[in-house]
Amino acid sequence: MIHELSGLWTAELADGRTFPMRLPGTLDTNGIGDPDTGSNQWHPDAAVDSPLLEDAPVIATRFTRKFTYEGPVRISRTVSFRPVEGKRVFLDVGHARCLSVLADDAKIPDFLPPSLSTPRCFELTGRLTGSTRLVLISDNSYPDMPKDSI
Repeated sequence: MIHELSGLWTAELADGRTFPMRLPGTLDTNGIGDPDTGSNQWHPDAAVDSPLLEDAPVIATRFTRKFTYEGPVRISRTVSFRPVEGKRVFLDVGHARCLSVLADDAKIPDFLPPSLSTPRCFELTGRLTGSTRLVLISDNSYPDMPKDSI
């Protein structure tokens, strides 16, 4: 049985700004963060002339975003779901550099070892009570990773 969690969530940035966020989706597709003006170039040969990237050419040395944000974001929602007794429950999440999950403030361990190249999976068996606050904490700033080598 699959319980769909797509829909409206709340995203809170590290600076305290909060935004409605539709999942599935990214911060960029939800217009969350700051307009990408091209000022944070990783490679000087990829200069952008336009004040906004919507009018600029594609930058071949990095993903082109309309909105950028680097750091942790808390994506949360109360889930109204009580699983069938005796059944195991898993939360499958897309790719993330650094992701943790909380269920009613309890940290949920990864079910499988995390990887930069595969979706993440967390076991929620015994954690869903019919009204559970889920928080996904995603951090794209490469904490505890060799950022310059990635």
